[in-house]
Amino acid sequence: MLAGLTLIGGTGRLMSLAHFGEARTVGGGVACLNASKPRLSHLIVRDNRTLGDSWGAGGGVYCSDSSDPTLTSCTITGNHASTYGGGRYCFYSSPTLRECTIVGNDSKYQGGGVDCYYSSATLTDCAINANSSWRQGGGVYSVDSAPSLTNCTIIGSSGVEDGGGLFLIRSSPRLFGCTIAGNSSTDNGGALYCAGSSPIFTNCTITGNSAERDGDGLYLSSGDGSTFTNCIIWDNAQQEIFSLSGTTYFAFCDIEGGWE
Repeated sequence: MLAGLTLIGGTGRLMSLAHFGEARTVGGGVACLNASKPRLSHLIVRDNRTLGDSWGAGGGVYCSDSSDPTLTSCTITGNHASTYGGGRYCFYSSPTLRECTIVGNDSKYQGGGVDCYYSSATLTDCAINANSSWRQGGGVYSVDSAPSLTNCTIIGSSGVEDGGGLFLIRSSPRLFGCTIAGNSSTDNGGALYCAGSSPIFTNCTITGNSAERDGDGLYLSSGDGSTFTNCIIWDNAQQEIFSLSGTTYFAFCDIEGGWE
C-alpha cells in the first residue's frame, strides 16, 4: 500500500518493452510492470511527463504486462505524454480506479485523460475532466479494450481530431450512470467517436458537446451494434447523432429532435 504521497515533476523511465519493439519513455509519475498489483490511495500525481518528442506513454500513470493496480481517491492532474495517455496509459492490464480525479492532462497523440490498449480498466465514481489530446480521444481513447465506467464524468475535454470525449476502435466498453458533457473535437464526434465497436450506455447523459464536422453528440461508424438504454442525448450543438453504418439500438431514450 502506498498512500498519501505527492508525486511531482517526474520524467519517466527509458525502458526496452517488447510491445513497443524498442526503448521508450514510460510512466512520468508511476509505472506498474511485470504483473504487479499495487494498491495506491490518496496519491497526488501531478505535473509529470514523458520526455522526448515521440513514443512516450503514461504521463501520469503507466500500466502494462498484466499489471492490475488499484487506485482509490487519487488525483492525476497536469501530466503530459509525448504520445499516449496523458493521465493514464494501460496495455494488457486491468487497473481499478475508485473515486479518482483525472483532470487537466494532455497527450500529443491519443488519450489525453485515459488510454487503453487490450485492457479492461474499471472506473467507478471518477471524474475525467478537462483533458486534451492533440489527435483523438481527449477524455478516453480505447482500442481493442473493454473498459467499464460507472457514475463517472467526462466533461470539458477536447480532441484536435476525433472524439472529444471518447474515441473507440474495436472496443466494447460499458458505461452506467455517466455524464459526457461539454466536450469538443475539431473533426468528428464531439462526445463519442465509435468505429468497429459495441459500446453499451445505460442511464447516461450526453449533452452540450460539439464537433466541427459530423456528430456533435455521437459519431457512429461501422460496428456490431451500439446500445443506449434510458439515456438523454440532448442539446449537443447541431447534430445529436451521425450514423455512417452499422446498427444502433435505442431504448427508453430522450433524443432531441428524435431518431429514426
